[in-house]
Amino acid sequence: MAYADAGNTNQAIEDYTRAIDFNQVTEFEPNEISAYISRGDAYANNKRFDIAIEDYTKVIKMDSKNAEAYYQRSLANKTLFNWQETKDDYSTAVSLDPEYVSKADFHYTSQ
Repeated sequence: MAYADAGNTNQAIEDYTRAIDFNQVTEFEPNEISAYISRGDAYANNKRFDIAIEDYTKVIKMDSKNAEAYYQRSLANKTLFNWQETKDDYSTAVSLDPEYVSKADFHYTSQ
């Protein structure tokens, strides 16, 4: 979905929504998870953090061990000043994948 890379987040959101709808019909969960994360990222880039959180939460319900979803949700919650949720999601992301410690150093100290 090249639209997100080109900065056209509205078109990216539409494309990811179509991909999610298709994957729900075909029950192809790995692509659905990827589409939800990508659409959540597009919503976050569009400063629609509440909707981004909904998409990351859907991923977590499908795969409770998805560190990326917890991490991305922590960033969205941080932007909305939801401090406890930010802390909880970040802690979960790091416990699932310690690589998120270095990513968090960048995100949490550069903003």
